[in-house]
Amino acid sequence: MTLLRRSPAEGSSSRSRQSPSPRQPSLRHPSWRQRGAVIVETALVAPLLIALLVGIGEFGLAWHADNTVATVLRSTVIDHARHSSDRFSDLDLIQRVRDDVDDPGSISWVMIYRSSAGSTKPPSACATAANALSSGTGGVTGRCVIFSGDFIATATRDDFDDPVCDDDPDMTFCPITRAADFATTDRLGVAIRYRYRWLTGMIPGGGITIQDQAVSPQLGDTGDSK
Repeated sequence: MTLLRRSPAEGSSSRSRQSPSPRQPSLRHPSWRQRGAVIVETALVAPLLIALLVGIGEFGLAWHADNTVATVLRSTVIDHARHSSDRFSDLDLIQRVRDDVDDPGSISWVMIYRSSAGSTKPPSACATAANALSSGTGGVTGRCVIFSGDFIATATRDDFDDPVCDDDPDMTFCPITRAADFATTDRLGVAIRYRYRWLTGMIPGGGITIQDQAVSPQLGDTGDSK
């Protein structure tokens, strides 16, 4: 019997013809395609997350400003009703509002008014006068007095030097005489317009306008309602 032996050359040739086994992907070392996909996804999602966080922060601060304005109004209207006939009661009120709100420069105006029975809102004539006021003071005789933000920023007792309000900023609704204009069902109210400005430029509009009012059931009373 003749045994056939395969030469070393033939063996190596056979092994060379065998296809190499494919390399298994490594989980520890992602391919450049995987890394590129992650970068693209991050670039798409990150701006949305940033905008969401900024929006939450901005509206949270705006809510805080609105809550602060409401709290200031309710506390000041109570004290003001107790001392409404004092000559400097209006000055004390606007100075307190100026000191207690988050940003005094954002005050558009503060109004002290007489609200008729069953209503907490300022009289329509006073609302019209407030919307038209850009600086200084204004009002409607016997119904309200309105102080603009720029006047509030610098107001002192020197501005209220006449004992009966003649030619003074509050002459349209003088604390000394206003009680005589009140009926038993009338209320003393305080209203404010406040402009909250966005801290970032990512939300359009520049900010929001906060307008609120509070009333005391009657002069000398300690209650209030919105």
